Amino acid sequence: MIKIEMKGFDGLTRRLQRMARDVETTAGRLNRTMVSTPLTPDENGFIDRCCPSCSFLFKIAADNPSGEVSACPSCGHREPGARWETPAQRARSIDNARAHATTSVRAAFSGIRRADFGVARGYSGISSGINVMRDGRWVVVGLPAPATAALQSERTCTECGCRFSFIGSVFFCPACGGSSPDANFAQTLGDIRRAVVYCRALHETLPDEAAIIERAILEKAMADLVTAFQMVAESLYTRISGISPPLNAFQRLEGANGGSALWHAATGRSYADYLDATDLRHLRTYFQRRHVLAHRNGFVDQVYLDRSADTAYRVGQRLVVRTTDIEDLAHLVEKLVIAMRGQ
Repeated sequence: MIKIEMKGFDGLTRRLQRMARDVETTAGRLNRTMVSTPLTPDENGFIDRCCPSCSFLFKIAADNPSGEVSACPSCGHREPGARWETPAQRARSIDNARAHATTSVRAAFSGIRRADFGVARGYSGISSGINVMRDGRWVVVGLPAPATAALQSERTCTECGCRFSFIGSVFFCPACGGSSPDANFAQTLGDIRRAVVYCRALHETLPDEAAIIERAILEKAMADLVTAFQMVAESLYTRISGISPPLNAFQRLEGANGGSALWHAATGRSYADYLDATDLRHLRTYFQRRHVLAHRNGFVDQVYLDRSADTAYRVGQRLVVRTTDIEDLAHLVEKLVIAMRGQ
């Protein structure tokens, strides 16, 4: 038997003791460290933002004169101290913090002393999505880059000068929270008419994604048109009557508390004085379809058939929104609003 005495490990002991102290120090430092991930503006000077309430994606100018985001341009949500980062930004910041911690701990275990534990890296990206009504709630559906570029719109708030961009329709300034029903209505009409033109080219440019994207765009367009009409009609009614209308009254065309009856009570004229019988019948059908899309995920029930007199569907079928439907609805609500403004 040969025996060998092990010696010379005093240095290793000291290194391990120093490593343990470094790890303890690093852990304490990490508990107090704030890792920043800058938000880099895109090529147009906009930074991606996302509503913490409805998940609406939009962009706000980096040089916005009014400061940080204070309201969602889509739902109007306001929340002091709310976080407006997009899911992609949040994931990127978490990855950055995790990488920072990993690098620091590895350095401590290796015995390497570092005064600076790294520089936070920035994030630059384009939020590309569209809000779609599914099962009674809005969800975000991703869009390919060509769709994002075609649908993105820009606006400058007339009250505070904030520049922001978005996909779809918005109703509030993200900086000051101000809202102009007339500007929103005009913007919605313009955006949706551009979207209809784009939908016609989808099947040539994006054959694989065309049907999914087109359906999402057109169903949201129907909802946006009805909502934009409701808001501008409410504003006109309040100006003329001096009182606020019942909740969502102008999403309904008929009935004692519907938009036409309220308008007649305030002005002596109903929608029938502005639109002929064919236009009114089509408008009634579109408004009922919007209701089914919002509350039944597009599946037809007997209530829809009774109220719309639509003979093209049976109970249990799902509505199909076509570009011609959106063009016709846009024309009808614009015609009705122009006539109402004449009062």
